Amino acid sequence: MKVNWITKDGSKEVWPTNRKTVFRIIRYEHLVQLFKEKKYALVSPLKWEDPFEKLWSQLVFKEKVQHDAMVKRVYGSCLTYKSRSDALWNIYSRNWLGIRICLDLDELQTQMEGSSELSFGRTWFGEVNYLRDLDLKRKAESLVKTVNLPGIDHTEILANVWLNKRTGYSHEDEMRVFFVSPENKTEESNDIFKFSIDPHKLIKSIHIDPRAPTELFETLKRDIKSSLGYQGSVKHSALLRLPPSMKNLLNN
Repeated sequence: MKVNWITKDGSKEVWPTNRKTVFRIIRYEHLVQLFKEKKYALVSPLKWEDPFEKLWSQLVFKEKVQHDAMVKRVYGSCLTYKSRSDALWNIYSRNWLGIRICLDLDELQTQMEGSSELSFGRTWFGEVNYLRDLDLKRKAESLVKTVNLPGIDHTEILANVWLNKRTGYSHEDEMRVFFVSPENKTEESNDIFKFSIDPHKLIKSIHIDPRAPTELFETLKRDIKSSLGYQGSVKHSALLRLPPSMKNLLNN
């Protein structure tokens, strides 16, 4: 099962970006679950927080029966190229228990392509477009026309639909992972689809919320190292501290 790429201009390439590292901020309990289960969770886009994205899919698949049948086949995960973002910490970290994991895209692609759970469907990587309202309208009109073309690949359209957001979200600098199950999938559709991974190979490093008190950081670090057996780097995010080069200025 080959992972497909969708670039911002809609073209398809094997590897359209030289950015090979992505990040995600998750709750600590989800990190524990990831290591214990060795499963990566993809979620129905209808469960994502931005209500605009739910409405966006209805613009493209206007007929309700078609829309519902299409959307229930899609599962995704939102990742960011941003290594340092106070906005993302504030949004996704609750009670200082947010954990930023650093993922290797090459390794993610390798593990997804080798996954038996994903072998019966199709998988896409794509970079999010951040568009003005007028450009979003044009994009929607283009997708609507494409959907109705005879013989069109609706699987690719399903992935492409969820790669367009408003400019107010451009600080996220997102790329997304999608799995689209086939039309003849018989089992009951769920909101979450999980596939097996090796988290120790996939996760390059871990950072803990920069606002977490030192005692909490030390506790979380100890648990990640001992309970989860993670051998990689676990650090307290230094986002809110002076870089060492600037600290030297204090002594001058």
